[in-house]
Amino acid sequence: MITDISSAYGEICSAALLAGQIIAETSPENVGVFKKSGDANFVTESDIRIQKFLRSRLSAACPEAGFLGEEDDGASSSGPAKYVFIVDPIDGTSNYMFGLRLSTVSIALCDAERGRPVAAAVCCPSSGEVFSALEGGGAFLNGKPIRVSDRKLQNSLAAFGSTPYDRTLAPLHMEILSDVYSACLDVRNLGSAALHLAYLAAGRFGGFYEMRLCPWDYAAGALLITEAGGRITNFSGNFPSLEFGDSIVAGTPAAYPEMLGIISSHIK
Repeated sequence: MITDISSAYGEICSAALLAGQIIAETSPENVGVFKKSGDANFVTESDIRIQKFLRSRLSAACPEAGFLGEEDDGASSSGPAKYVFIVDPIDGTSNYMFGLRLSTVSIALCDAERGRPVAAAVCCPSSGEVFSALEGGGAFLNGKPIRVSDRKLQNSLAAFGSTPYDRTLAPLHMEILSDVYSACLDVRNLGSAALHLAYLAAGRFGGFYEMRLCPWDYAAGALLITEAGGRITNFSGNFPSLEFGDSIVAGTPAAYPEMLGIISSHIK
């Protein structure tokens, strides 16, 4: 049983940084690309290589913890465990494939019994930034404390994900986006949910939403947001599921209620 979460936290931060170096040193032109289920859903040889590295590294550090990675197709590689690593080896694979320097490594250690992340790191290798958080210990950027912005939505940038894997959601998404755009300074889609949430935790965005994501997309970011003083829930106002995919809305204390209100006006 993991008794020293702070020690595991150190291992997560180190593993995220090393995995980020693999992304930075690998050219997408030299790796294979494979199609997965859904629209615009791909996996590269780098995704698989990094996930294998992370499984080996994290399992050696915390052998009693389970491991759930995106490239396992949603199936845990171990039986029931109190703690589980939830990992996205490259969040923003399409960005990586097209040479956009906005891909991240996302790692969260989660308490499976409570359904809560307890330690997390998101590494963006192109900027050299590692966002990290420890439950009850705060959120950090390269070791320095961070907090969400105190701005209202009207004075903030808002981020969104377009849920490209399920185009049937596009009409509703566009309706919500139109209202969010009208309520804020401007909108951004960086192509990585983990990066959106990390930027929100660091005060760069005021709000974020996406209609459907998987736990590896938001597990680490959820802890960053809460430890940085923000709010993150699903569209029903509950903490997002770490067992199944979920909708996500997040924001500063001032912006979150307005973001959720806009979404609720469209969800019947």
